[in-house]
Amino acid sequence: MWNRKAVLGWSAVLTLALASAGWATSNKPKVKTGKAATVAPVAAMPAEVAASPAAVSPAQPSDQALSEQISAAFKADPLLDGQSIQVEARGGNITLRGEVASDVQLNHALDLAGAIPGVRAVENAMLVKS
Repeated sequence: MWNRKAVLGWSAVLTLALASAGWATSNKPKVKTGKAATVAPVAAMPAEVAASPAAVSPAQPSDQALSEQISAAFKADPLLDGQSIQVEARGGNITLRGEVASDVQLNHALDLAGAIPGVRAVENAMLVKS
C-alpha cells in the first residue's frame, strides 16, 4: 500500500528525472550550462563574409524606394485610395502630409506606412477634413 510520503518521494524523483531529460514543467526558455559552445574564429570565415555589412543586417531600402512602396500601398488600399497623402522619406523616417476624410483613414495610413519593411518611424503631418 502506498502512503503519502512514498507518493511524494516518487513524485519528486519522477519530476527530477523528467526535468533532466528535458521535459520541463514551465514555459521558460532553456539555458544549457556545462560545456561551452565552440565558435569558429572570424579569421576562419571567408574575408568577404566577415567584412560584409550585408551579412550582419539586411540592407536598408532607399528613401525613394520607401516612398514609392508606401504610395503604392495607399493606392492599393480601398480605404485610402483617392486621398491626398504625400510621402516624404529621409533615412527611413517617413513624414505623411496632406488631407484625409477621417481619423480612421489617418490612423490607417500611419499603420500602413509603418508596416513597410525598412521604415524606422512615421511622423504625422496630415489633417482631417472637417
